[in-house]
Amino acid sequence: MSETYTDLNLTNFPQAVDAQSVMQDPSSVEDMEAIAQYQEAMQSGDIQGALLMLASNEKLASMCLNAIKFNRHEHMIIALERMFLEDIETYIAACREAASPELTAEINNIKNTADSAMSKANSLEKSFSLYKDQVSMSFSGVNQKMKGMVRVESSGIILLRPDAFSQNEDGMYEATISFKNLTTKSRMCWSLTDEYVGKVMIAGLKCVSDGKLTVVCLTLPDDTFTIEYSIESVVK
Repeated sequence: MSETYTDLNLTNFPQAVDAQSVMQDPSSVEDMEAIAQYQEAMQSGDIQGALLMLASNEKLASMCLNAIKFNRHEHMIIALERMFLEDIETYIAACREAASPELTAEINNIKNTADSAMSKANSLEKSFSLYKDQVSMSFSGVNQKMKGMVRVESSGIILLRPDAFSQNEDGMYEATISFKNLTTKSRMCWSLTDEYVGKVMIAGLKCVSDGKLTVVCLTLPDDTFTIEYSIESVVK
C-alpha cells in the first residue's frame, strides 16, 4: 500500500517498486483443460470454486486476467501521474533533506575543487597574456633593430642553354624564363658560377614583367652555363 497515496491500496509507489506478475499463454493440453474447468465453474456460478482453482494453480492464475490485476495496474498508473503532476518538487526536496552528511560533504568538496581549478586557470590565463605581451614587445624591438637591413628572400642557381637565346634588335642575345615569386620591384643579386667566368659575356639580368626574368648576353653562349642568384629585400 502506498504511504503517500493511501486511497491507492494496490500500489506501493512511490515508496517502493511494485512486484509485477508475469502473464503466460496456454501452451499444453493440460493448460486448456485447467482453463475449461475454471470457465465451467464460473459459468455454473461456483465463484468460490473458481477462485480456489486460481489460488491452487499458479500457472492457471498467470493465464487469466481479472479485476484485481487491472485494478493494480490502474493504481500504479494513477500514483505515477500524481507524483509527476503534483508532488515531484516536494519529493525531490525531501530526498535532498534526507541526503547523508557524507554526500553533502562530498558535493561541497567537488565544488571547492572545481572553484580551485577555475582560479588556477584564470591565473594561468593572466600569466600567458602577460607573457604574450612581453614576447610581442620583444619582437617589436627586434623589428626596429632590423629596419634598413637586407633580408634574403630566396636563392639558387639558374641553368641556361644556348638554344634558349635569340638575337634582339640591338644585336645582343637574350633568353626569357619563368621565375616564381619574382616581380618588377624585386632586388636580385647574381653572378656567374666560377667555372663560367670569362667564358660567357653577360650584359645583365632584368625583370620585364612579374614572374619573367630576361638574361641578356653580348654574344651567343657556346655551351650551357649557370648563374647563382639571390632575391633580397630591405626590412622596413
